[in-house]
Amino acid sequence: MKADVAAALELASVEPERVVGRLTFPPDLAIFDGHFPGFPIVPGIYLVEAARLLAQEAVRGTLSIQEITNARFTGEVHPGVTVEATATLTTSDDRQVLCEAGFVCDGTAVARIKIRMRRG
Repeated sequence: MKADVAAALELASVEPERVVGRLTFPPDLAIFDGHFPGFPIVPGIYLVEAARLLAQEAVRGTLSIQEITNARFTGEVHPGVTVEATATLTTSDDRQVLCEAGFVCDGTAVARIKIRMRRG
């Protein structure tokens, strides 16, 4: 999964507290064989991983997810469609990073994810 998300992610801008990128998942990914047959949808966990990867770019280091504090999936992401992703970061101390990520597809918000991560 991590490699699939990393390959789908293209960075548009990276700042210390805000990262913008685009995701396009190719239709031939094996995950689409079972999620869902005949009507493929990108699994929500792929968007969570995208948020983590975007945050890592901002902090220029490795982050591990400690807690998903909120995840709302309000639309579908299909293979071959480009999703705009924006991650906004705040730090509570030297090791903790809070990330709020939004995902937009064809002008419509499809997900908002808040995660607490730890450096290292």
